[in-house]
Amino acid sequence: MNKLLWFLVIIFSFLLMACQVDTESEGNYGANGLDYDTAAYKWGYIDRDGEEVIEGRFDDCQDFKEGLAAVRIKDQWGYIDKDGTIKIDLQYKAAWAFKNGYARVSTWDNKIGIIDRNGAWVVPTDQQEISDFSEGIGIYKDTAHYGYIKQDMTLLTPAIYQSAWVFEQGLAKVKQHGKYGFINVDGQAIIPAKYDQLGSFKEGLVRTKLDGQYGFLKQAGTWQIPPSFKNCSDFQNGLAAATTGDLYGLIDTKGEWIIAPQYDQILPIQEKRWAVFKEEKFALMHENGELLTPFKYNQLNHFYDGLAVYSIGFYYGFIDEDGKERTSAKYGLAWDSKEGMARAISQRGFSFLNKEGEEVISTIYGDVRDFSEGLARAQLYY
Repeated sequence: MNKLLWFLVIIFSFLLMACQVDTESEGNYGANGLDYDTAAYKWGYIDRDGEEVIEGRFDDCQDFKEGLAAVRIKDQWGYIDKDGTIKIDLQYKAAWAFKNGYARVSTWDNKIGIIDRNGAWVVPTDQQEISDFSEGIGIYKDTAHYGYIKQDMTLLTPAIYQSAWVFEQGLAKVKQHGKYGFINVDGQAIIPAKYDQLGSFKEGLVRTKLDGQYGFLKQAGTWQIPPSFKNCSDFQNGLAAATTGDLYGLIDTKGEWIIAPQYDQILPIQEKRWAVFKEEKFALMHENGELLTPFKYNQLNHFYDGLAVYSIGFYYGFIDEDGKERTSAKYGLAWDSKEGMARAISQRGFSFLNKEGEEVISTIYGDVRDFSEGLARAQLYY
């Protein structure tokens, strides 16, 4: 009982830490200097051998992206390189990861701009909100609406959208007057904003809701599969999960059933693998309909680096694409693999596992994050 209580305390403590920002897309905000924590135990970075290569001296830090990482001391953010050398002075209220040679930063007057790798302003700080540039185009906010701006600071569109998404493969999803559509890199509407819901284009088709039913549109804006489903997933490897009632099956790109509806839920988790749900449990299924595991899992995550996190009861483990459990369900928490290293926590603390499910790093760090560009953020408790 004492061991269980100790374990639950550790997990609860970790969950409290996990509530902090742990993604680059969320940014690193604080309303003023008083809102920033001065960490009692400092953050640094470890390598794939578990060795500390950048000493713990930061109150907060982010993953390395394009060779630079945002770090904070007291209430100032800046950037370091992989030697731990400060490359852009700590001066910002908030800082985001570098992408395609540029990074967003926020100044103390709550303005956001974009800098290059030398810290020089590329987009001046006269925007209340601006996104990273994707395909040379960013999203800006003007009062309550969004528009698109080119990297040379010329406007692609005025701020006329309720919501706007980044460009992917020459297209961006927009919401206007409560409906969804797509525009191209010239700002022209190629799919008019008249649909109740739109996904993202996958394999040339986009999941689309109209008048309470789902179908799939082509990029030309014509129907590949007219709306006829109560719900459906995106396509992966030519198949999509779909339902017309209470049970799910798999359809092909013609809308024909390949696997008849028989499951309570079907989720895409790898190119040829699906998580199927029945009688309150998940199983792993090949796209041909063969069940690779029994229905025994409370959770099955997406596959990364050939491994997926599963849970049985309150414990987690890792399973491979053939349905073989590479570890038993023995971890209190587990995360998706990144760069061939999967993070997990047990009574002994944090561990990293390789693609075979073998523990290759067992750390004494109080908190460790995933690997990015060969380094992982780590907080030492000593």
